[in-house]
Amino acid sequence: MKKLNIYTSFGLVFSTIWLLSKRFNILNNSLEGIFVGVGLTLILFGIITKRYDIYEFKERKNNLFKYFNRKKSSKKGRSK
Repeated sequence: MKKLNIYTSFGLVFSTIWLLSKRFNILNNSLEGIFVGVGLTLILFGIITKRYDIYEFKERKNNLFKYFNRKKSSKKGRSK
């Protein structure tokens, strides 16, 4: 069996929390829905990352973070 990547692992954690909440009625329905959605999304994204190379996605994500950090730092430097 192959090692799980980080996305699939976190997806399984969210799905496990949802299953426990469903069984023992820990969370309300809206939070359960959020946990199901996030869990399934992360599991599917983990499957996609195993199948395809996501180097471009990581590169674009890093460029986006750099862009927003640069904008924030330029706003901090302004004085009125």
